[in-house]
Amino acid sequence: MQRDFIIVGGGLAGMSLAVRLLQAGAKPLLFSFQEENGASAIAAGLMNPIVFKRLTKAWRSDDFLAEANTFYSKLEEILGSQFYIKPDFYRVHGSDYEQKSWKEMSAETEFSSFLGRAAQDQSAELLNAPFGQSFLLGASAILSTEFLKSVKNYLQEQGCICEEKLEYDKIRYSSHRVEYKDIAASRIIFCTGAEAALEGPFKGLPFKIAKGEVLTISCKLPDVIFNGKIYGVPLSNGTFKVGSTYSWDNLNNLPTSEGKAEITKHLDNLLKIPYEVLQHQAGLRPTIKDRRPLLGLSKHQPRAGIFNGLGTKGYLMAPLLSLEMSRFLLEGKPLHPETDIARFEF
Repeated sequence: MQRDFIIVGGGLAGMSLAVRLLQAGAKPLLFSFQEENGASAIAAGLMNPIVFKRLTKAWRSDDFLAEANTFYSKLEEILGSQFYIKPDFYRVHGSDYEQKSWKEMSAETEFSSFLGRAAQDQSAELLNAPFGQSFLLGASAILSTEFLKSVKNYLQEQGCICEEKLEYDKIRYSSHRVEYKDIAASRIIFCTGAEAALEGPFKGLPFKIAKGEVLTISCKLPDVIFNGKIYGVPLSNGTFKVGSTYSWDNLNNLPTSEGKAEITKHLDNLLKIPYEVLQHQAGLRPTIKDRRPLLGLSKHQPRAGIFNGLGTKGYLMAPLLSLEMSRFLLEGKPLHPETDIARFEF
């Protein structure tokens, strides 16, 4: 079987890149063996342009937001599915200083389209906010389960998915192509998330894997996004995905009592209404020490590429980065220097 690209990894990165390559006229084959608790599957899909801790814009946020809106909106039309939501977003201020800074910065041109007025409506009354709360504008979310399911079905219809776990020892490289079993391709691209730190040609890169835990809860809160010490994103029928925790210990996808206790503690402080925990999940985030994604080709094996390390803002960054990666692979356009793995001595 001849394909242009073999893509390894059926999460957000792999599926986004496969869609980009397919729409550009290439023939990818995606090896999609995605665990139920993969980072992409349990993520809340929150797309927020602001770093609340410092009240600054996130890295490349304007560019990421613009491309995300185009990509997800068009994909919903193509797939006939709905996973891109834009509910009201309530930021519960953590201090008097933050509330004051928010008000002052909302008058500046650069932030006026993001930092909204104080929230004082019926939904706001359901949140405990001793320092006040305000609307964040321009934020949105992707319903991750529906997104991954819809894209997977689309790629299956196009004959671009192989639902099996790739066996690394069966990959064969030559100067002009890569082979895996009976498949030959120009290149193989690894989009394997945290697994890349342990297996494959890129495990020497500076990964900093973090464990995150989330809860799915049921409560009588309208369909809004809320954010204080934790976030909450509406799913359906009065359910919310809330989280998350960060841990650099016990790096597995097993939920812990400590993680659940941390989230429920913040929920108890944030919500004025009762809630019920329906599900508890954990996953591993493929973060990088310099907090920038990993895109590019291996110096040692140029037939092998990587598209990884999207971290906590994966659903925000994936549309633009997958476009840049596909143009790099198909047209030779340079990658953004802060994402190119050439920045490391690897």
